[in-house]
Amino acid sequence: MGLLLPRCAQAVVAILAVLKTGAGYVPVDPVVPDARLEFVLADAAVSVVVTCGGLADRVAGCAVVVDVDDPVVADQPVSAVGVGPVADDIAYVIYTSGTTGVPKGVAVTHRNVTRLLDALDAGLARPGVWALCHSLAFDWSVAEIWGALLHGGRLVVVPEQVAASPSELHALLVAEQVSGFNQSPSAVGALSPVGLESVALVVGAEACPAELVDRWAPGRVMRNVYGPTEATIYSALSAPLTPGCGGVVPIGAPVPGAALFVVDAWLRPVPVGVVGELYVAGSGVAVGYVGRSSLTASRFVACPFGGVGQRMYRTGDLVRWNQQGQLEYVGRADEQVKVRGYRIELGEVEAALAAVDGVGQVAVVVREDRPGDRRLVGYVTESGGGVVDSAGVRALLGQRLPGYMVPAAIVVVQHLPLTVNGKLDRDALPVPQYHGGRYRAPVTAVEEILAGIYAQVLGVERVGVDDSFFDLGGDSLSAMRVAAAVGVAFGTQLAVRVLFEAPTVAQLADWIGGQGGEQRAVAPAQVLNRGAGTPLFCVHDGFGLSWAYRNLADHLDCPIIGINQISHEGEAEPGSIREMAENYIDRIQAISPSGPYRLLGWSFGGVVAHQIAVELQRRGYEVERLILLDSMLAAGRMGKFTEITPGLALGDHVLTESLVLKNLLRNNGISTPRYRGLLTYRRVERLMRRRGVGIDLPPYEVVASMIRNIAANRALLSGHVPDVYQGQIIAFNAMRRRGNGSAVPETELQCQRFWRRGVRRRVDNHRGPQSWSPYASGDVVEYAVDCSHFEMLTAAVLRNYGEQLRSSFDSRSITG
Repeated sequence: MGLLLPRCAQAVVAILAVLKTGAGYVPVDPVVPDARLEFVLADAAVSVVVTCGGLADRVAGCAVVVDVDDPVVADQPVSAVGVGPVADDIAYVIYTSGTTGVPKGVAVTHRNVTRLLDALDAGLARPGVWALCHSLAFDWSVAEIWGALLHGGRLVVVPEQVAASPSELHALLVAEQVSGFNQSPSAVGALSPVGLESVALVVGAEACPAELVDRWAPGRVMRNVYGPTEATIYSALSAPLTPGCGGVVPIGAPVPGAALFVVDAWLRPVPVGVVGELYVAGSGVAVGYVGRSSLTASRFVACPFGGVGQRMYRTGDLVRWNQQGQLEYVGRADEQVKVRGYRIELGEVEAALAAVDGVGQVAVVVREDRPGDRRLVGYVTESGGGVVDSAGVRALLGQRLPGYMVPAAIVVVQHLPLTVNGKLDRDALPVPQYHGGRYRAPVTAVEEILAGIYAQVLGVERVGVDDSFFDLGGDSLSAMRVAAAVGVAFGTQLAVRVLFEAPTVAQLADWIGGQGGEQRAVAPAQVLNRGAGTPLFCVHDGFGLSWAYRNLADHLDCPIIGINQISHEGEAEPGSIREMAENYIDRIQAISPSGPYRLLGWSFGGVVAHQIAVELQRRGYEVERLILLDSMLAAGRMGKFTEITPGLALGDHVLTESLVLKNLLRNNGISTPRYRGLLTYRRVERLMRRRGVGIDLPPYEVVASMIRNIAANRALLSGHVPDVYQGQIIAFNAMRRRGNGSAVPETELQCQRFWRRGVRRRVDNHRGPQSWSPYASGDVVEYAVDCSHFEMLTAAVLRNYGEQLRSSFDSRSITG
């Protein structure tokens, strides 16, 4: 029976119902195009399709359609089925990519599945709560469903939209107390391990980086698995992974009931350490390919190492045994690849591409132009005088292939480069340029932020408002990162499907505007400079804003992301600097999930940046650079202002408002008038109108929040004792030159003069020149900057030390 259902509880019940009848199920993911759906149902000779109301129209041509939402179904008898399946009946048929351009259905029996799950008891602890995170058309769903239900566990069905959002998925795993979690390394890499200490983690479907093991293995059972669909989900299971292993993460040894043979071209076993092709034998070997007898015969062959009638499956994977008796994955022996955990036959993609009108020769390859970012890229020549439109070709392929098989870019070339032997010269293929059509620059603040997020996630230098996320090389996994980044930047929930419906910067900006995002004067995270390379995250000052860091763009080419003291939806107000740092890490990792990280903080922001660095290291991430700009460790340095409360004296409020406004003017390059009185919001408004400075004063509610922030942050700072950062700190400190040329710590903040009713107030503080030394395992390299504390980020002062700041990012270690 065909199964056309989204991942939901109804789908699990439907699978059980189909199996009880003695039939097998053929799952089709609802996201596949109609052409793929029709092919699978016809190829598997499906006569009955189980679906739901919203999808029933797509299978209207089938002989029998069972709509589980139809009230008639509820009226049917619920008596037990008289005859059920036997062990060697087909349980399911799952379709995988085909080398000839035609998908092939793998038939797996009940015996295959039950023997595997019984065997896994010897290698994996039985967790009580499993998460169903994968498409029913991917065989990992079989292990997730029956791993729980056959052992009396609880199954948590993860909704599609939750699985697509790292933050929502993390929250669900914590809330449901999930103890068994299967996922690809790419998807796990987007999650934080914090709060998931009790989860037994199984990764597979693609190469597992050692960095992921270092982050996730401490304190939990973590294993790597390997297995093609043709050998029933898992064939190999690694020993528990441990951090610090480095190098290649093994895919493991055979699960009980399986046999793994690494052989040469003549089917002779190769020695330890020698690369060979992997064959899988044992109880997991599937029946074969539905309706493909010749293909079945070529891939499911007689096993010369076993008894009479025993078969083994030729995987096409190149592996080697290590000294510990575990396999290490090396690559593919054929044209099959894995991208984002999906197994893809390049021949199938090439066949679909060659069928497009106007396309001549074709080649499809996997490129990794950025480390860890593997993308399908199609290269085509034009034929018959036709003109190939890359965007149009991708759109057409999207109607014929699943989304994960559509190349991220289509590159038109005059001819495909060949080697001297007449083979495709992959190294000579041009690097794809991910860009849209005619460039139109962002205009609004929302468009600027979105363009910056697109550029950072996709690794492109420039994004226009008419550029489509998918034309720039985006895919479903990077769409999750964009959705998360948009969520923290605008404080709004963005479902991944919205990105498919509104893929351009302009369209997405309109959507955010409709959600109220335009009205927000300050975003939780803000792109201050787009740039390229590793982003620099700049933490707000004591006033709660990161706007002062905009001037850094004149000296740094990297993306600059400002973190503002604005809570987004679902984020708790911090009760300490540690809690504040944890909140901000979620924002940072929504934009850059795995690092390495560069952090910078001025004033109060330096203290928070230091704590963020400590927490990132605690979680297993690399902090590449930590830079502090005249940062403070004592609450007194922020000024002994009375805490802002509803009953605050008018004079104290006005005093602080004057300080806030003076800082805003200074950061925008506007000289502060030497009034005998204090600055007020209305006075500054008049000043800016008279001078015609071309910038807008922030709304008063922003100024009011800055006043509240300075008091709240002083309270947080007073109770904070920093942890030790494992590395070097680079500090640029405001110093004033004496007449004899010696430098002394700047005293403008310490002896700030405020005039209120003719009374001068002094704010005192003491700072030692090496005050950060106890809180860093490495050196504290200090540079003196001839300026006041509040001048550190002004354009004029940055011209004096901007080049020195820039060079601080160029080497791993700095000597002061």
